[in-house]
Amino acid sequence: MTLGESLRIGFDALQAQKLRSFLTMLGIIFGVAAVIAMTSISSGARREMLETIQKLGVNNIIIKTVEPEDEDQKKENLRTNPDWLNLSDVHSIRTLLPEAERVVPFRRLEKNVNMPESRKSALVGTWPDFLNVLNVEISAGRFINESDEANKATVTVLSEALKRELFPLSDPIGEKIKVDRIWFTVIGVVEPPLGGFSGAGLNMPNMHRDMFIPLSTLDAYYSVEMGAEPLSAVLVQSPTPERVRADAAAVERIISRRHRGAKDVEIVVPVELLKQSQQTQRIFNIVMGAIASISLLVGGIGIMNIMLSSVLERTREIGVRRAMGATRQDVVVQFLLEAVLLSIIGGAIGILLGFGMSWTISTYAGWRTAVGPWAVLLAFGVSASVGIGFGWWPARKAADMDVINALRYE
Repeated sequence: MTLGESLRIGFDALQAQKLRSFLTMLGIIFGVAAVIAMTSISSGARREMLETIQKLGVNNIIIKTVEPEDEDQKKENLRTNPDWLNLSDVHSIRTLLPEAERVVPFRRLEKNVNMPESRKSALVGTWPDFLNVLNVEISAGRFINESDEANKATVTVLSEALKRELFPLSDPIGEKIKVDRIWFTVIGVVEPPLGGFSGAGLNMPNMHRDMFIPLSTLDAYYSVEMGAEPLSAVLVQSPTPERVRADAAAVERIISRRHRGAKDVEIVVPVELLKQSQQTQRIFNIVMGAIASISLLVGGIGIMNIMLSSVLERTREIGVRRAMGATRQDVVVQFLLEAVLLSIIGGAIGILLGFGMSWTISTYAGWRTAVGPWAVLLAFGVSASVGIGFGWWPARKAADMDVINALRYE
């Protein structure tokens, strides 16, 4: 028999028992769908983490102000270090860690922009190097410079999203924006990293609707309102990724000594966060892989069961075919093809279901997912392997039947 004839007979056998075939495929369907969903969640999380690390920069160290929820701990921090994270810390890091390429502070203050109706935004006071440390791109005009910082200039750089809201049809460069009683001149537009840094576990603002101004300007015009508020964060950029760990340890020693051990800051190394995330994903993959394997095992057992029943039901047919000249290999191929067809059809349905699960998770759970071509190939490979593995024994049993006994079977 040709392969085409064997496939036709296999399809006819499956169609003759549609419900039984479908129930047999359920284990494969759900197993493959679980594989697709698992890999999509893992790939999506990995891509999101990698993008976040790229935003933060693999060379960067982030010193973030932490305000304890426990009031006693907060009072102890204030008693130990009443100044919190401040510009003196920044200057000390620049002096004691000359190997650092850049040290950039920023302070963020929630405000409303009056233009002409009030819109919620935030003022981010920072230094010119902020542009380079976080890979912020200029889309129009320029960023704040050393002269702006030295002269406490009332200039601002808008984020792209805020520019679209305030000046949807016009060029904002040179226009005036009023925040409280202060008028700021727009000198540029930037495209900050959208989505923020919460994906890396930093719980930092996304800044996609903020106004960037010189830090000296923010301190000069809003010092009364801010009071003794600390810096939001300090960004330290190492010259190479290989120096990040050593520089982070040095920064931690400097801050700990200056703050006299107060637990009022958190030092975050994005590269270390990436390693932690990858370890967590590996554990997740192992757990999800085990669940998918159980589903596939159940599906494989179902295929073996249905094929054994099929062999028993078609015993006389097997005897007739052998008597007409079919070899043992022909019988093995016939029943093995039927088992593989069950697996591949179930696998195809499982892939479609897996895509649907991935879309549902992304839409309703808000998780980022990504289905790569290798995941589809893996699912097809797994489903075909299950069919071959669990279909071999029934096919071998059918081929080893005694021809005379098979012809006598009623």
